Amino acid sequence: MKRRGYRWAGVLGVVAIVGVCLALLAGQTSSPSPVTLQQVYDLLVTQDGKNRLDLLEARMTVMEEWLKDLDAEVDLVHEVSVKMTDSQYGFFDVQRWTLDDIKYMLDAMQHKLDDIENCACP
Repeated sequence: MKRRGYRWAGVLGVVAIVGVCLALLAGQTSSPSPVTLQQVYDLLVTQDGKNRLDLLEARMTVMEEWLKDLDAEVDLVHEVSVKMTDSQYGFFDVQRWTLDDIKYMLDAMQHKLDDIENCACP
C-alpha cells in the first residue's frame, strides 16, 4: 500500500515539474511589444525638449578636456619624481665617493701610525 502511495506521489511530482517547465517556456516565447515612435522620441529627447545626443556630446567634450588636464598633471608629477630620484641618487653617489675617500684616508693614517709605533719601540 505504501509503495502505491509513493508511486502516485512520484507521478504527481513529475507532472508538477513538467507543468512548471511548460509555464516558464510559454512565458518566454511571448513576442515583445513593437517599439513605437513615441518611445524612440523619448529616448532621444529630454522632457525639456533638448537633444540627449547633444547633451552627451557636450559631456564627452568636457570629460576629454578634463582627461587632457589630468594627463598633463600626471606628466608633470612624473617629471618631478624622475628629477627628484635622479638628484637623490646623484647625491648618494657623491656621498658614497666621499665616504670611500674618507675610509681610504683613515686606512692610510692607520698604516702610518702602525709604522710609527713599530719604529718607536727600541
